[in-house]
Amino acid sequence: MSNQSRVYSGKYNIHEPISSLFEEIENRDILGRRHLAGRILKRLGDADCPRVLGVYGGWGTGKTSLKNMLIHQNGGIAEVLFAS
Repeated sequence: MSNQSRVYSGKYNIHEPISSLFEEIENRDILGRRHLAGRILKRLGDADCPRVLGVYGGWGTGKTSLKNMLIHQNGGIAEVLFAS
């Protein structure tokens, strides 16, 4: 990713999702969605959970960033089909 596409108002482009890279999650996750991702993965691992998750929201609400954090916290493995 070029520096030009990352810079927005002196920091990051808020219109680009947070990647699954640890450093980017730590620097850009100002809403603490990584904690939500951890709770989701924990619940999906429970024996009584059907392992189906739907994430709904309008454009720019952080769905892709959340997906990337789920992949990161799952060891970089995307065991889930993500459909848009």
